[in-house]
Amino acid sequence: MKSALFISYIFPPLGGSGVQRTLKFIKYLRNFDWKPIVVTTGQLNFPQIDYTMIEEIPEDVRVIRINEQHSLTLNQLQNITKLYDDLVKDKTILDDYLNLMSNEKASLIPDSCIAWANNVIEQIDSLIDINKVDLVYTTSGPYSDHVVGYYLKRRFNKPWVADFRDEWTNNAYLNDIDKNSLIYKVHREMEESIVNFADSIITTTPLASDNYVSLFDLPKEKVFTVTNGYDEEDFQEIKIDKLARKNERFTIIHNGLLYSIRTPDTFLRALYNLIKTNLIPRGKIQVQFIGAVEDKKQWEEYVKDLGIDDIVKFEEYLNHSESLTKAATADVLLLIVGPGNKCKSVYTGKVFEYLRLGKPIISLSPPDGLVDKLIKKNNRGYNVEFHDILAIENAIFKLYRKWANNEPLNLPITSDIRRFERRELTRQLASIFDKVLSMHQMKIKKDLILKDVKDTLSRLLDLGNIEQAKQIINSNSDLLNVDAEMCTMKSIIEIAENKLEDAEITLKRARRIDKTNVDVLYNLGYIYERKGLFNEALYYYEEALKYTTDQKFATELNVIIEKIKKNGSSPNFVI
Repeated sequence: MKSALFISYIFPPLGGSGVQRTLKFIKYLRNFDWKPIVVTTGQLNFPQIDYTMIEEIPEDVRVIRINEQHSLTLNQLQNITKLYDDLVKDKTILDDYLNLMSNEKASLIPDSCIAWANNVIEQIDSLIDINKVDLVYTTSGPYSDHVVGYYLKRRFNKPWVADFRDEWTNNAYLNDIDKNSLIYKVHREMEESIVNFADSIITTTPLASDNYVSLFDLPKEKVFTVTNGYDEEDFQEIKIDKLARKNERFTIIHNGLLYSIRTPDTFLRALYNLIKTNLIPRGKIQVQFIGAVEDKKQWEEYVKDLGIDDIVKFEEYLNHSESLTKAATADVLLLIVGPGNKCKSVYTGKVFEYLRLGKPIISLSPPDGLVDKLIKKNNRGYNVEFHDILAIENAIFKLYRKWANNEPLNLPITSDIRRFERRELTRQLASIFDKVLSMHQMKIKKDLILKDVKDTLSRLLDLGNIEQAKQIINSNSDLLNVDAEMCTMKSIIEIAENKLEDAEITLKRARRIDKTNVDVLYNLGYIYERKGLFNEALYYYEEALKYTTDQKFATELNVIIEKIKKNGSSPNFVI
């Protein structure tokens, strides 16, 4: 049985919707010939704790708990800074951020869990034999999980799958992002390094997958979609059929987190209008919000001001089984996704459990978004735009009338819904693991061949044997599509033969493979300098300076850059 090392900060007994995905993968992965080993936190300072979910971890799964600390020593801060050094390729951006951090004007990036990630990186090989691990899987948030994956792949050359439960810098729930801000740029640099270095990326929605392909120019075959889902065993345990009875009052339940742009504001205003106009009698309806609510006191005051505090209740966080049991008693389920085009690409974790509960859904999300299409395809109720209060009123009233007229509200569980069952989703994950592992093994073989070819080329170029070097490159031309260093060697030959146009084409090819390769950038600068295109030369020399870690070379580059700035430039340069 193959082994997968799961790096997951959020894991039982930590609760919340984010924990379900990883836990269910762990629960069923052995059915598909993969043995999971879990590395998680040992701390319990988390908003939601759910000890009942520990019972779902298979007994033979090893769980390694590594503690974190919130008061960091100077040495620990220096180690975290070293983590940033490889992840943030643009050293100007990194230096500016480190300067802010040293003046205590910036928090740790990508999140507060980076200190835990640093502990994992420092301790992991003393706790587990990494050589016996076949693959590394990391899941976010927190995004610090992926920092661990980056360094485990780099240090041990293990295939690595990075699973994004939510997008990172393109996250729909990040408010007022200033893309020109330093903090955003650091996050973006980290994300780019991670998604390019990982062997595979997984997202929870097809639109999120498309976003990663387009935003980071990733190969489509590298990015997979595995949605969230529901676990059939959860629903068998709560005896859902016995709970599915009509309530004395028309009962709407929202199950899950409310935060950021995901607020109950427009729903509450629609409810108030229905009560005020007596379309729904006050004594015939109740609404329950179950789970963590950001600014809970504010919303309790809000419903009190509207005069509907006898109808609307905000209940505390319940463990997963209790929250499902409660939701199963609803007549209608409320799903709040949020406004704006970014929310089109969002499936909330709860939507699939809502589908399995077999209840009508009122969803507040963008028209033509993923949730809208999912609800329409499965005939599961109504999706309305978040700000369309009249449409929300109509959806509530239509379902209330059905309830009042004793029309059945329970809905069948179809094959289209069963495809979101956690066991099936874990099968998909295992299939991705198999593909990534197979490709990694093939790459190791190709890398050995590539190394031999490059070693031979390097010796020939050192000896000035251009003709034989050309023969080697021509007989291994397929390697030019995958290795920037091979392209650089070819460009050296072309430059020696004064074929500057050919060398430029070769290096542009190399840059598509590796945008930050210093030799590629320097050679492009050299070609443009030879051609008298000094602005172009200046740009590529400065790019090479940005990414080099060789101080001697950086000094030489600075001399060249100052010389070009002093002696002139070429107009009409467009990148």
